[in-house]
Amino acid sequence: MNGSIEIKSKLNKGTKFTVCIPFFQSEKLAININSNIFISPEGLNNKIILIADDNDENRLVAKEILLSFNNTLKIIEAVDGKMVIDIMNTKKVDILLLI
Repeated sequence: MNGSIEIKSKLNKGTKFTVCIPFFQSEKLAININSNIFISPEGLNNKIILIADDNDENRLVAKEILLSFNNTLKIIEAVDGKMVIDIMNTKKVDILLLI
């Protein structure tokens, strides 16, 4: 991934690991969960949402809540970060929900 790993250690003090992985900056807007933006159910018609969580039950609950809000949503699920990156590189996703 063209990154780097730096290790600094001091005897009886501990070790510091620094991992740098370069990523491109997306032009897409990231919405902070604490923001007060309201999205109407109709505004989500036919949107593709990628739900990412390693817990099956969390993904199931999120999926059911979203589909009860708008049943035209297309839901894709990912169980880890690698799967998220693979999906994002191959499919058009409108919303990424990280739980």
